[in-house]
Amino acid sequence: MKGLIRKAYNSRLKALLIRWTTPPGLTREDGIRYWQGRILFTLLLAGVVLGFFVYFPSVALCIKEELWSVGIADTIIYALIIILFFRRSIPFAVRAVTFVLIAYILGIVLLLTVGPFGAGSVWLFAFPVIAGLFMGLRASLIALGVNAGTIIIIGILISLGYLKWDYSTINAAEKWAVIGLNFTFLNSVVAVSVAVILRGLQTLLEQEKSMLVSLEKEHCQLDESNRQLKREMLERNRAEDALQESEAKYRRLYEESRRVGEVYRSLLHTSADAIVTYDMEGKVSYVNPSFKRIFGWTPEEVEGKRLPLVPESEKKASMAGIKRIVEEGAGIQSFETKRYLKDGSLIDVSISGSRYNDHEGNPAGILVVLRDTSKRKKLEARLQQTGRMESLGTLAGGIAHDFNNLLMGIQGRTSLMRIDKDSSHPDFEHLKGIEDYVNSAADLTKQLLGFARGGKYEVRPTDINDLIKKSSTMFGRTKKEIRIHPKYQEDIRTVEVDQGQIDQVLMNLYVNAWQAMPWGGDLYLATENVTIDENYVKPFYVGPGKYVKISVTDTGVGMDKATQERIFEPFFTTKEMGRGTGLGLASVYGIIKNHGGFINVYSEKGEGATFNIYLPASESGVSGRMKEISEDVRHGSETVLFVDDEEMIIEVGEQLIEGLGYRVLTARSGKEAIEIYRENKDQIDMVILDMIMPDMGGGEAYDRLKEIDPDVKVLLSSGYSINAQSAEIVNRGCNGFIQKPFNMKQLSRKFRGVLDNK
Repeated sequence: MKGLIRKAYNSRLKALLIRWTTPPGLTREDGIRYWQGRILFTLLLAGVVLGFFVYFPSVALCIKEELWSVGIADTIIYALIIILFFRRSIPFAVRAVTFVLIAYILGIVLLLTVGPFGAGSVWLFAFPVIAGLFMGLRASLIALGVNAGTIIIIGILISLGYLKWDYSTINAAEKWAVIGLNFTFLNSVVAVSVAVILRGLQTLLEQEKSMLVSLEKEHCQLDESNRQLKREMLERNRAEDALQESEAKYRRLYEESRRVGEVYRSLLHTSADAIVTYDMEGKVSYVNPSFKRIFGWTPEEVEGKRLPLVPESEKKASMAGIKRIVEEGAGIQSFETKRYLKDGSLIDVSISGSRYNDHEGNPAGILVVLRDTSKRKKLEARLQQTGRMESLGTLAGGIAHDFNNLLMGIQGRTSLMRIDKDSSHPDFEHLKGIEDYVNSAADLTKQLLGFARGGKYEVRPTDINDLIKKSSTMFGRTKKEIRIHPKYQEDIRTVEVDQGQIDQVLMNLYVNAWQAMPWGGDLYLATENVTIDENYVKPFYVGPGKYVKISVTDTGVGMDKATQERIFEPFFTTKEMGRGTGLGLASVYGIIKNHGGFINVYSEKGEGATFNIYLPASESGVSGRMKEISEDVRHGSETVLFVDDEEMIIEVGEQLIEGLGYRVLTARSGKEAIEIYRENKDQIDMVILDMIMPDMGGGEAYDRLKEIDPDVKVLLSSGYSINAQSAEIVNRGCNGFIQKPFNMKQLSRKFRGVLDNK
C-alpha cells in the first residue's frame, strides 16, 4: 500500500516538474529550441529553489562582513531569476540573454569580493558555456571574448595595485596571467565544445526533421496513392455493381414488360366488351374473343379486312368520330349507336375509341371498344315503364277513392229509399237497377284500386295450384272453344295472397287469352318453384330469393313491342270502343305488385303471348278459403260515432245507421271526433272512422281514441281498399275495415261483427 502511495506521489511530482520546466509555446516538434527551453527552465527552477536556501545566509553574511555590494547583487539576481521563471510571457531570447548576463554579473561580483577561489570563477567559467548552450557558437565566442577581456582588466588592476586579494600567491600579475590563460583555455575548450555539439545536434535534428518531413510527404503521397487506388477500386466496384444492377434492372424490365404484355393480352382476351384494333387504313389487325361472342365473326374472317358493321343510318356520325380520332388524335367515349351482327340483326352499342402510336410516336392505328348495351337499354325501358306505371297507379287510386265516395252517396240514398219498398212497389226495380249500376261501378273502381296497389283484403297462406285448378275449371266450363293444358309442379311452394284478388288476376288473364283467340285455341297453365338473383329482379323493385312462377300462355294473335310497353296501363285497350275498359291487365299488374311480386310478358306478333307472374314464396302452412257469410240485414240499438270529412257521406251514413236501429253521433274531422268521444265515451259503443281526412287522418285519430279509451271499438272506413297504412292500423288493434261504397247489408254485418266480438 505504501509502495502504491509512493509511486502515485512520484508520478504526480514528475508530472508537476515536467509542466514547470516545459517552455511556453514550444513542443517537441520545435527540436533543439524545445530542449534549450527545458534546460533554461530547469536551471531557473534550480535557481529559485536553491537560491531560497542560499540567499538568506548569503545576505546575512554580507551584512555581517559589510559586503553591501554582494548583498545587493544577490538580491537583484535572485529577484531576476524568480521573474524569469514565473513570468512565462517573456520571450525565450530575452530570458536566455538575461540568464547569461546574470551568470556573468554574479561571477564578476563574487570574483572581485570573494576572490578567485570563490564561486565567482565558477560563474565566469559557466558564462560562455551557458551562452553557447542557449544562443549558439557565436554567442559563446563573444562570451569567451568578454571573459578574456575581464581577466586582462583584472590583471591590469592587479599590476597597478588597484586590486588586491587576501591571497598573496595570486596578487602578482605574472601569476594572474598564468591563471587567466589556463582559465581562458579550459573555458574556451568547454564552451566551444558545448556550442559545437549543440550546433551539431541542431543540424542532426533539422536533418532528421527534414527527413521526417520528407517521409511524411512520401507517406502522404503513399496515402494519397492508396486512397486513389481505393477510390479507383471503389469506382470499379461501383461500376461493376452498377453494371450488375443495370443488368438486373433490364432483366426485371424485360420480365415486367413481358408480364405487362401478358396482362394486357389477358385483359384484351378476357374483356366482356368487344375490342378491335385497326391500322391507319381502317383494316382490322386484331379482335378479341368477346367480338366473336357478340358479333359472330371469327378473327380469321375479319383480320386484314374492313368490318361491315355500320348501318347506313349511322355512317355519317360514325365517320365524323373516326375522322376526329385519326386527324386530331382525340378519343371518343360512350358514343351510343347501332351495329350489325353477322346474322344481319342490329344491336345497340356504346363505342369508345382512341388512336395509338408506335415506338417512335407516329400514329399506328385505332383501338375501339364496343359494349353491347341492348340489355341495358331494355332495363332502362323497363325502369321507365315501372316509373310511369307507379305514377299512373297513384293517379288511378286518387280517382277511384273520390269516385267511391260518390258511389257511397248514391248507394246510401238508394238503400234508404228501398227500406220501405217491397218488390211490388213500382220504384223497386228502378232502385235495384241503380244498386246494380253502383255495384258495376264499384267493380271498376276495385280494378282501378287493384292497379293502384290499393291493398289486400284477406291474406292467407295458399296452395297456388289449387287456386289455379279451381279458377281454370270454372273458366273452361264457360269457354268450350279453349283447350286448357295444365302443368303444375307437385311440391309447389306456399304463397301468402288474397285469394279473391288472385282469382281476379287469373280470370283477367284467362279472359285476355280468350279475346286473343276469337276462333279458339290452346291455353297453357304452368307453375314452378324458382330462385331469382338480384340482377333479374332489379328493374321490378323487389328483392331476390325464392318465388313461385305462374305462366299463362295462349296461342292467339300476339302483340308488337309498342303494345307490350303499354299493356299494363289503365284504360289502354286494343279492342274496339265498347268492348273493354282497359282495366283488366292494369289491375293484374297492381295486385301482383301489391303482393310483393312482379309480372312480365313475352310475345311476338302472330305467335301468341306468355304472361309470367312471380309471387314470393312463404314458409307458412296452407289455409282454407273464406267462409260464406249470411247476407241478411242485422239490426242493433247501440250508439255509434260516425266520422267522415265528406258532408254527403255524413248525411247518407247517418240515415243508414239510424235505419239499422242504432243511435248516431257524427263528426266531420278527426279533432271533432276526439272531442265528442272524450265527452261521450261512456255512451259510445263503436266508432266508424274514415281513413283519409285533412288536418288529422284516421291513423292519428285512432291513436288518440286509444289513449282516451284502450277498449274503444273502431271500424276503419276508406274509399281505398285496405293498403299498407290501413293494414298497419288494423294490426295495431283496430276491429275491422269496410270499403266504400257499402250498402245496408254490408254495413249491418260489419257492425255486428265488431260489436258482438267480445
